[in-house]
Amino acid sequence: MRAKAEPGHGMDAAGIRLCHYYFEEGSSSIRLSLVVALAIYAAHWTHAPGWPGTAWLLAMFCIQGLRLWHLQFMRTRLTNPAGWQACFASLYLSVVLAALAWGSMLFAFPHRQFDFVYMFKIIALAAINSITILSHGLIFRLYALFSSVLTLVVLIQLYGFDRVMAATDRNAFTAIAVLFELLLLFTAWKYAERNRAFFTQQQTMNTLVSSLKRMHDEEVELRSSLELKTAGLEEARNALLVLATTDSLTRTLNRRAILEQLQQQVDKVSHAEGSFCVLAFDVDNFKKINDVFGHNVGDVVLQVLAEEVKASLRPEDVFGRIGGEEFLVILPGLNLPEAVACGERLRLQLQHSTRMQQEAGIAITLSLGCCLAFPGESAVDILGKADTLMYQAKREGKNRLCY
Repeated sequence: MRAKAEPGHGMDAAGIRLCHYYFEEGSSSIRLSLVVALAIYAAHWTHAPGWPGTAWLLAMFCIQGLRLWHLQFMRTRLTNPAGWQACFASLYLSVVLAALAWGSMLFAFPHRQFDFVYMFKIIALAAINSITILSHGLIFRLYALFSSVLTLVVLIQLYGFDRVMAATDRNAFTAIAVLFELLLLFTAWKYAERNRAFFTQQQTMNTLVSSLKRMHDEEVELRSSLELKTAGLEEARNALLVLATTDSLTRTLNRRAILEQLQQQVDKVSHAEGSFCVLAFDVDNFKKINDVFGHNVGDVVLQVLAEEVKASLRPEDVFGRIGGEEFLVILPGLNLPEAVACGERLRLQLQHSTRMQQEAGIAITLSLGCCLAFPGESAVDILGKADTLMYQAKREGKNRLCY
């Protein structure tokens, strides 16, 4: 973590995570220090610790309990950077109080001889100074403050009030203590840098993962949008295709579409894929119907005719309007007698159609031409044969089928 991201100098996400970890480790080290304080008090039990020792133990519990509460309070301020900045100075005061409390232990339990208990207290202070790295070492300034104050108090007691060590021993102890202090400060500095780097890398990874997730979500959303647009374009294309291939009045295939279907059937016959027949027919006297009853009735006639023919054909049959009152039916797979029977059925059905009577108010008849398509014939040849047979039916008196 760079210096500008260190707590107290502008909080970023990595700094907030570092402080959370600091509060967790700080709480653990405070609880451990209370156990050490109880051990020191118990070590003096046979030496009658008296009221100074008891007062020190009570003060230690009060100060450390207050520090636990303070850490919990500071944790709640992490979500508010401005509030955290305002309260950060109180951490310095908390650390100074802890260092003074531990240093005052030498004054609460004075000694007149160099014994095991005296050494135990010195070792305990060194241990407290060391384990504090686990918490205060996360924020180097706090550990440097704690360790410096504690060392200063120990040196004051050693040179101002100690009656145990000789001058030479005191100087040697001071040199060792200073070297130990420098070593701890260096260790704490490296520890803090390592943790800052770790949390910075972790935050970078979290940011990268969040960015990748956001990009994935955007990609999913974009794909969904593209799929919707593609579906809309496909629907529009299909609608345009229907408009381009459908006769608007009869809702059957228009001339271009029915001729394309005829060409496809011709291609199949050319590749020896079966045979087919064609029916061409138109409404007899249709011009007279328009002249006498009007074009509206003529339109109804064509609409009813188309609907009844479509209802009578097979699913594989193809039906379309060639133009005017003329229609074409393609009958795949049928031989000529079968196609003639189909044409006769349509002629009789339309001649006696009750629906035509109800909706158009008239009866109609059809003239039909039916032919079999042979390999080698073109679509134009087949359509020409069917037309010729249809006009033959008209010449022979209408209302009939020629083949």
